[in-house]
Amino acid sequence: MTLIRHAIAGLAAGAVIALMPGCANAPADDAAAAAELSGATPAADIPDGFDIGQLPAQELRPGECGLFLFVARPTPRFVFFSNAAKATALMNLDGELVRLARSETAGEVFDQQYSEQVFIAPAQGIEAKLSIRRGRKSTGGSRIDGGSIRLIRENGWNMVLPVAGATACETRQGIDR
Repeated sequence: MTLIRHAIAGLAAGAVIALMPGCANAPADDAAAAAELSGATPAADIPDGFDIGQLPAQELRPGECGLFLFVARPTPRFVFFSNAAKATALMNLDGELVRLARSETAGEVFDQQYSEQVFIAPAQGIEAKLSIRRGRKSTGGSRIDGGSIRLIRENGWNMVLPVAGATACETRQGIDR
């Protein structure tokens, strides 16, 4: 497997956009009562925010295409990876590597990725709504000039991450791994 470092190096450098948290919670008493009636986890037991950690390097096998996204900040961090063929995504949330399954797609298709995607991790009660804007096409992929990931907890709390990055497709065959 070949690391896709050349395709993603420096793509988000210099972007200055801070995290933009939002809150969409019901009043605590109403949320607790609704959770008790429905058998769901009370909102008080679900953390409000997300601790977004950096992902380790990801690899693609020949023929696979991936989406590599970085938080658009002065010091970009690799926070989102999606393998198109597997219809999955990976994020480091609250200190845990969380694999999300793609549940919806819409928009433009490029490099086996959609410009609008929704990923879910039901066991963690998390949904990630992805919206990306394709930039310049390059050899083996495309630049992602901007976009966002909206993370939503089952209690309604959400956070928007501004992102930038690249898609990359591994085309080399017969490489000794």
